Amino acid sequence: MKNRLLALAVMLAMVNGTLAGELATPKTAEADSTKSGLVKIAGNGAMDSHAFEYLTELSDDIGARLTGSPQGQKGIDWSLAKMKSIGLENVHAEKYSVWKGWTRGVAEASILAPTPRKLTVVAMG
Repeated sequence: MKNRLLALAVMLAMVNGTLAGELATPKTAEADSTKSGLVKIAGNGAMDSHAFEYLTELSDDIGARLTGSPQGQKGIDWSLAKMKSIGLENVHAEKYSVWKGWTRGVAEASILAPTPRKLTVVAMG
């Protein structure tokens, strides 16, 4: 009986050691042959990306896109047109309702005492 328990303990230790070794050292990209695919994806993302162009269009041409604002709708229209132009299918806007929109106004604040000072503030939606 002792020999059987000892043999079982040795077998479990070997299995645990093998599994622990496999889990402790995952395969590298070179070892599992995904490196070439990863390099291609990263290269295309860095070199052939339109992300900065799109960010510039949204930020500079359309501007702030608060929900319910005219710029918000302009952003939706731009997004739909852009997705269709790059070949995406089933592009559509989902309907939603907004109680009312918000437009940025002027915000002012000052310290009155002990030393009067105008503060720079921004109203956020």
